[in-house]
Amino acid sequence: MATVLGPLGGALINRFGYRKVAILGAILCTVSLTTSSLVEQMEVMYFTYGFLYGCGACCNVLVGFLVVTEYFIKWRALAVGMVTGGMGIGSLVYGPCLEILVSSVGWRWTFRIVAAVCLIVMLLLCVYEENVTEEIKWKNKSKSKAGNYERKIFDCSVWRSPRYIVLVLGSMTAIFSKYLPMVHLVSTQLWCK
Repeated sequence: MATVLGPLGGALINRFGYRKVAILGAILCTVSLTTSSLVEQMEVMYFTYGFLYGCGACCNVLVGFLVVTEYFIKWRALAVGMVTGGMGIGSLVYGPCLEILVSSVGWRWTFRIVAAVCLIVMLLLCVYEENVTEEIKWKNKSKSKAGNYERKIFDCSVWRSPRYIVLVLGSMTAIFSKYLPMVHLVSTQLWCK
């Protein structure tokens, strides 16, 4: 859900800004994890963890990438690369930590502990400086041909560009090919124990 809802998350960022969307995402993640720790049926967890957590994670992942592009101009590629690397390192660390937590306190308390971490992250998300983005938007406004800068929720004009369509299709294929083997490796139990 975190990637499927990307267009909605992007629209929310365009409309409300980084800080508000990041805080909304952290609140959704916290509520999702807390309620998931209380559920008794797997079907309910599909909603509480699968959908709600996916919505919150979507907001935070997008903000994490996009805010870096607003803060850095000269070193933008390096900054985005560091964010991407941080996500990879976090994924490597996150799995074993969760495994240790689940084995020591159980899955319900693991959800609650991760929810508490989300609350701490929410405090950190308050440091996003909105003025930086407004300054860059003002510069972009002065460079535009029409001189009008309008905040739209959804701007579908980008779909008229063949380059953009190829980029989206290529990204979808790359992500699909990245995650498909992981699903099949788990389902055929090829992982070493």
